[in-house]
Order: sequence, then structure tokens, then C-alpha cells
Amino acid sequence: MNANHVVGGVALRPGVCLVIAEADYLYGIGAVTVVVAGVDRIFWYAGEDWVELHGSQVMTGGATVPRIISVRVGALRAAVRQ
Repeated sequence: MNANHVVGGVALRPGVCLVIAEADYLYGIGAVTVVVAGVDRIFWYAGEDWVELHGSQVMTGGATVPRIISVRVGALRAAVRQ
């Protein structure tokens, strides 16, 4: 797993917060907030590039749980939060 990686023009360093729309990640319902810990791999699926991220999902109330999530590369720029 790579801790510092640029994917789709977005620097995915540990601590970067992403708010990902339901349509832009695999196997989930609703938008999800994830704090990136690292990048595992980029892969081709359904005609698009996707990236597998390791991190923590921020739950309602602020608790976090470990999460591995596959995100559409084309959606990363819009998902980044400061």
C-alpha cells in the first residue's frame, strides 16, 4: 500500500478527507466520508479506472471505523474536502 500517491491529478496523502457520492464508489448505499490512510491499487472496472483506498469511514456522531473502499478515479477531485 502506498501512503503518498497522486491519482487522477489528486494527491491522496494520509489524512485527506473525501466525501464520496453513492454513484462514485462500489458496494455501498448513500454518500460516505472517508479519511485516507493509503492507496492500494488502481484497476479497470465497468469501462473506467477505479482506485482502492484504505482509510477510516467517519460515521454519524464522529466515530470512525476502518474501511477499504473502491472509488471512481474521475470522481476524486470533486470528493476532496479541506
